[in-house]
Amino acid sequence: MKHLRLPLLLAVVLLAAGCDTSFEAFEETDLAYSVFGVLDAAADTQFVRVEPVRDSTFVGSSGDIGARVTSTNLATGETVVWEEGVSRLGADDSLRVHTFTTTADLAPETTYRFTVEREEGGATSVAEVTLPPAFPPPAIRNAPDRREGSEEEGQTGALTLLVDGVERLGSVRADYEYEACFPVPDNPPECSRQQAVAYHLADTTRRPDGTLEIEIPWQQDIPRQVGATLQTFYSFRVTVAAASEDWPDYAADNPPGGGPEGQPLPPPRVGTNVEGGTGFLGGAFTRTVDVPILR
Repeated sequence: MKHLRLPLLLAVVLLAAGCDTSFEAFEETDLAYSVFGVLDAAADTQFVRVEPVRDSTFVGSSGDIGARVTSTNLATGETVVWEEGVSRLGADDSLRVHTFTTTADLAPETTYRFTVEREEGGATSVAEVTLPPAFPPPAIRNAPDRREGSEEEGQTGALTLLVDGVERLGSVRADYEYEACFPVPDNPPECSRQQAVAYHLADTTRRPDGTLEIEIPWQQDIPRQVGATLQTFYSFRVTVAAASEDWPDYAADNPPGGGPEGQPLPPPRVGTNVEGGTGFLGGAFTRTVDVPILR
């Protein structure tokens, strides 16, 4: 059964990356729709942001955009109609954007045609993307050791993941949920549940045999106040995403946004692969591993 990706990177439909329509405001254009998202063969639900290309700088809308969205498996000819929904962005949830979803299965190493057409006809935006191969769950080395005395015995605070079968790596994300205790003068320490997220695409090397070695310095990832102590790990998960060949390169310190359920997303202002529109539709296969904690 496919995994339902982290309640970590996530929540709303495409953040900043999805808000960039990548065209000159007020310039005449024949482009129909902007498309931003990722087709992930390992996901239970696909999310793609679709908006009409506008003649103003306004982004987001509340009304029906009059679009019919489909995906077609080019190997079998099977076509699926996607469902339209509206999500809210911004600190005050004032920005409404359109997200199309489907729970239909997608297959690795398969090419899909994603089509957005106006219901009244006359304008179509199309993207074709080939999903990468599936890969086995990453192997975990040097899991965190929270047993008494482990730090004095040389605990480095760095986890290593070994990943086979990935040609192009799109994203590495670590999600933490833990309890930290903070010192309070003349009082017992105050403890609270905390969350942290970190990206580690830049901490990846490829061995001569093709295996990817990813270092996750978890002790550095967890923010702490002076004197604070890490008491308990509630969860420690790492998501690794293999990406399609046309996935753009970007600086590792500028991580790819996040869609609902934590999809990896390309950065804004990349070259479009949408014919008759703008934006970027990528292909991915993701794996999420729960890191065991020695207690």
